[in-house]
Amino acid sequence: PPKKPLSTSGRKIGFIVLFVAIGLFAFMIIRPYFADAEYQNGLKLEKTFLWDDAIKKYGLADRICRGNSIYAYAEGNVYYKRFNLTKNIGTQKHWAKLAIDSYNKAIENCPFVGDYHLRLGSIYDGSGDKENAKLYYLKSIDLDPNNAFYRRIYGNFCLKYGEDKEAIEQYKKSLEVYPNDFHNIIKECYIISKYDKKAFMDIAEEICLSDAGFHESLGRFYKINGWN
Repeated sequence: PPKKPLSTSGRKIGFIVLFVAIGLFAFMIIRPYFADAEYQNGLKLEKTFLWDDAIKKYGLADRICRGNSIYAYAEGNVYYKRFNLTKNIGTQKHWAKLAIDSYNKAIENCPFVGDYHLRLGSIYDGSGDKENAKLYYLKSIDLDPNNAFYRRIYGNFCLKYGEDKEAIEQYKKSLEVYPNDFHNIIKECYIISKYDKKAFMDIAEEICLSDAGFHESLGRFYKINGWN
């Protein structure tokens, strides 16, 4: 027998279902653009120190397009800035926890970005958690062994905890990749050595053994500090 034509109500339901399906499909296609727009707004707000508003924008971007590690990382960076700017221990712990959660979320979404691990190591370092700091610093280096900045930061970490030999090794490897960073490295060494001239000079001279050209730069640093 011939099929009965759909009733008017049946056709309406069919059109509604089709319309909703098309709308969802269109949203799936364009939602990354909406998310990126919110992310860009967050960056602008962050630059003007409107950090609460920036966090809201990053969070909105993440809700629109879940799984994008950049949004969680950006949110973590705002918490990290607040952590560094406060001296109150209780408040520091609050911002540290939020930053750690955000960085872990970024790593969960994209585990192969060295910057995420480096920043997580930094927040642990600033919180006095040496074990986790070292773990994530080394992870960042494992992901990008030729990144001079990662090795420089880890060298600073080692020097701070009295691991001079490992610090020097990391500085040397950093300078192999980016020799122009020598001045920044020795300046940071001096600060981390708590301006102890002898301790600093021992480390600086050891670093210079990797390249005779560094001695000239070190000589200028000595001259600036009146150590001739």
